[in-house]
Amino acid sequence: MNRRPSHIVPPALAAALLLLAAMALLSACGGSPPVYVQQYVFAYAPPSPAGVKPLAAAVKVQRFGALPQFSSQRMFYMPGSYQMNSYANHRWQGYPSDMVAGLLARDMADSGRFAAVFGPSSPQTPRFVLEGGLVKCWEDDRAGGPTAQLEVDITLLDIQQGETVKRVMFQKKYGATRDMAAKKAQSLAQAMSQAMAQISPQVAQDVYQAVALRLDKGAPPLEKPILK
Repeated sequence: MNRRPSHIVPPALAAALLLLAAMALLSACGGSPPVYVQQYVFAYAPPSPAGVKPLAAAVKVQRFGALPQFSSQRMFYMPGSYQMNSYANHRWQGYPSDMVAGLLARDMADSGRFAAVFGPSSPQTPRFVLEGGLVKCWEDDRAGGPTAQLEVDITLLDIQQGETVKRVMFQKKYGATRDMAAKKAQSLAQAMSQAMAQISPQVAQDVYQAVALRLDKGAPPLEKPILK
């Protein structure tokens, strides 16, 4: 009669050992299954061309900043006054300030108002530069149901001007509030996209008017040499 070699583990015992190993691994990791993070973006169709003659000028949209507490990919909501939380396992795919700047550059280019529009990653440095900062990007649950609130500070500069004060063409705040269909991350992303779609054409129109007025004044005067 043939005997089973002593070094071969019976199938039932092997299965039990594998189960114990898996349980030990889960225990070492806290006993929780892997967590999958859902990611969201601002998404909406670009506006139709404005139907105006493009200006003989290029504009660059710089990378936007944000308040320190919102320099994050977390999706924030306000359950009450002086309270701020974020959705667990839900994140923006990128920094909201970067998404806002990128979409503004895209929408201004598609509007046909300018000879060219460059985004934050472009090495080009045209005469007109758009800077900005994200002030609000959160869900407000405090009154009347959840709403998405978006607000940005925009500054348009003419960098060919010698004096800093003369460089500033305008500085303005743009904001929009949109109702959410439900209190969940996907509804926040949808409403925030609608808010961005509302703000973007306003910025493009204001930039167009300001640049047109500046071009009518002609090129900036040459700086006088400093006499020693």
